[in-house]
Amino acid sequence: MSHRALILALLLLFPVPIAAAQEKAAASAVEISGLVAQPGPVALTALPQKTVAVTQVTSQGEFKGSYAGVALWDVLAQAKVIDPGKGALLQRTVTITGRDGYAVVLSFSEINPDYGNNGAILATARDGASLSPKEGLRLVVPKDRRAGRAVRDVAKIEVK
Repeated sequence: MSHRALILALLLLFPVPIAAAQEKAAASAVEISGLVAQPGPVALTALPQKTVAVTQVTSQGEFKGSYAGVALWDVLAQAKVIDPGKGALLQRTVTITGRDGYAVVLSFSEINPDYGNNGAILATARDGASLSPKEGLRLVVPKDRRAGRAVRDVAKIEVK
C-alpha cells in the first residue's frame, strides 16, 4: 500500500476527531448579518448560559424537557442591532435559517425582554446532553405550544 493510500485509509477509519472539532466550532458561534453594527460570527461561549423548560407538540408527539444554550436576545445584543430611534426597533424582524434552508421569522419585539419576552434560545443541549451533529445549534421558542418555529442546525441570523 502506498504512503498516500495509507493516509487516506487512516483518515477514513478515524474521522471522529475531525468531525468533533467541526461540530464544536459550528456550535460555538453563529453568523449574524443585516441591520447590526457588528455583523459576522458571534461567539456563543462568551455569553451566559440559560436553561428553559418546554412542553411542545412535535411531529413525533408531545415533548417535555429542557434545553440549554444562550438567549437569542443576548446574541442580538452582542451584534448590536441598529436603533435609528422613534420605535424603529419595534419594526425589526429576525430571520433564523438552518443549513437545510428552513427559516422562521420572529419580530424583534417578541424577543425583547421589555415586550414579548418569549425566551427564545439557541440551544446546544437537550435534557443535559449535547445536541447531535444533525441538530447542531437549535432555535427553541419555549412559549410556543407547537415546535414549528424550532430551527435545527442554525446557520445564520439576519436582522431586517
